[in-house]
Amino acid sequence: MFEAGAGIRNSTLQGISMEPAGKGLAVTTGPLRFAVCTAGMNLLDAVWLDTNGDGRFSEGEQFISSAGGRGNMFIEHRRGSGNTLSDAAPKVEVEEKGPLRAVIKITSKYDNAFESVVRIYAYAGKSYVRVQDTLVHGPTNQGLHAYMRVAENRLVEHSLFLPLTLSDGARAVFGGGGTVPLGQAWLEQDVAHQFRPGGGGFAYEVKTQSGSIARGERAPGWVDVSDGRRGVTASMRYFWQLFPKRLHASKDGLKMELWARDARLSPDPANTHYQGMARTHDIMLIFHSGGFSPAHEALALAHQNELFAVCPPDYYCSTRAYGRHPLSARREPRFDQLVMRIVGRDGRTGFPVWRERGDAWGYFNFGDSLLGEYWSCLEYDSPWGLLQSFYRLGDADILREAALLCRGAYDMLFHHQYSEATSMYPQCSHDKEERHFAGGDSHGQKTGTDPGHVFISGLVNYWYLTGDRRAKDVIFWAFPVYYGDDKERIGCGGTWRYCGGYLAEIFVRAYELTWEKRYIDRLEWMSEHVFRRTNTRHADGVWWDARGNTFSCQPWLGDSVVYGYSSYIDINPATKLRRDMEDGFVKIADFIDRHAYARERKAIHQGLIKDGRDATEYRGTGQYYGDFMCLMSAFTMCRAYMLTGSQRYLDVARQLFNDGLAGWDSNEAKSAGEAMMFSAAALYYIQGGRFTSPDAAVPAR
Repeated sequence: MFEAGAGIRNSTLQGISMEPAGKGLAVTTGPLRFAVCTAGMNLLDAVWLDTNGDGRFSEGEQFISSAGGRGNMFIEHRRGSGNTLSDAAPKVEVEEKGPLRAVIKITSKYDNAFESVVRIYAYAGKSYVRVQDTLVHGPTNQGLHAYMRVAENRLVEHSLFLPLTLSDGARAVFGGGGTVPLGQAWLEQDVAHQFRPGGGGFAYEVKTQSGSIARGERAPGWVDVSDGRRGVTASMRYFWQLFPKRLHASKDGLKMELWARDARLSPDPANTHYQGMARTHDIMLIFHSGGFSPAHEALALAHQNELFAVCPPDYYCSTRAYGRHPLSARREPRFDQLVMRIVGRDGRTGFPVWRERGDAWGYFNFGDSLLGEYWSCLEYDSPWGLLQSFYRLGDADILREAALLCRGAYDMLFHHQYSEATSMYPQCSHDKEERHFAGGDSHGQKTGTDPGHVFISGLVNYWYLTGDRRAKDVIFWAFPVYYGDDKERIGCGGTWRYCGGYLAEIFVRAYELTWEKRYIDRLEWMSEHVFRRTNTRHADGVWWDARGNTFSCQPWLGDSVVYGYSSYIDINPATKLRRDMEDGFVKIADFIDRHAYARERKAIHQGLIKDGRDATEYRGTGQYYGDFMCLMSAFTMCRAYMLTGSQRYLDVARQLFNDGLAGWDSNEAKSAGEAMMFSAAALYYIQGGRFTSPDAAVPAR
């Protein structure tokens, strides 16, 4: 939380203290003291609030009493006709203890069907805590194979409960309308929701035992419970977007139902929780003296509107801390305008509009978006495409949209039951079967993965920019899973997808973040296989997929190969395969320019076929990608220009860029993914930039 103004004073000088306390850990921030229990999943086992400001915590200032090991994190799920519920002794770790902030991580498992990861953020001098709750449906690393059918389950309820001690006369105030004496009152958001084309149909209601007291469409997602002497405000980020939800206030305490009991989404299969997916919730608990005030509402709303710390574009572009390919902070009006349309600036197109039209919100769909019934979040690394433009332009709307995509992807599209020993890919594919409104398999949790759609640069950069520890968990879990089986996969096919630059880019990121030499070894093996071995690399410089004596390739994927392997050269310029790779980049550029384009470079073949390994005549499949998809080879032309100095490659790249921008359809998922992912890197060269990898050895740690 950032606070500034004439009346704001630094109140963090006393720091944060931690000490063992019974069966757990006691944390003191100054005005707040709370205990975390290791005997049961109690979350906040006890809380004291220094209401009189004397720096001590008396018995009368205890706000939450110990749950006695029974657990105040509640999970009930259904397998077949039976209900099960279990509490587990959690593992408690102190992840961070600094002068201003402490982070406690609590991990537990339930019935071998769920894994819970909760982080509590405490702040020096403050009486609020942030709770980041991730529920993984099926514990991580269970060793499932990428193409095994995953188990289906139904949550009955997932909730967090705070057993509050309040005096008579306490009241509850709900965001969205409604102040009531504390008895039984609740705010619910889309507990029954009908998914339908065109979107809409959102509904919240504030209720008491006597009936409804307020209604609306999208609730702010906060509630305050106080008795005039003290209280707590709970604010849930993305409350309405992550329906079905319920906030329940009673004399017993405050209950936050993250999956609301009795939820009835329609069609019925939309209630199915596939094992391997996850969902993260972000909650701020603001403990305060006195009654509810506008200041508490302001803090609640501030939590829902995330604050990002950013730098000027020139700084990002000059440091290249984001990755291996240079970016230009120079404006390019036509390109920049299209980027802003992708993030919905004109109100007629882009991810926000696609979500609304596709009714693409809710516990399972959050962060993804629909074009028709085609899920687009993993249509290439859209977050990375957006974040490159954020680094260039510094527009916060781009960062917000990329953050939303990443939060959706790290829960829904990384399949956490896979492991290094058994998985080919840790990611699920987007669904192309148009089954969303029929309640089918929306995001690929059940049908497996598309081996070409494996990316991590966007998520890595989201973590760099936000420090989101959930993103870090997924990144460092995914690296060894990517590593575990893809060598075999590459060896058996040698196709553009398996040998393509996606995995090279992933292993470059893995090496940069772990300094584990095995990733360099794997990159060397891949580079030799792709650029030197004759069983995969043909004389024409392209990698072909064999079906008997007929060979096929997808030439529009050229940038993926050149981008990924040029990233590898940049971290290991002394590799013995550098000349092979750079010669290969030029051969790819020549092949694409001579054989892959159509209609005067305004279209590109989706596929090319040749009869025989050494054939030099090629025919198309009759299908083309037009206009903006030609940008998928602009970076390849730019790299060939830098390696050869030949102006013709740069001329081709500029033509592709100009024609691609003229025909860019911002209502098409691929324009937000494939085309934008590599375009920002190509733009640097098109604007006159020059860059080659240095001659140096792999850096030591």
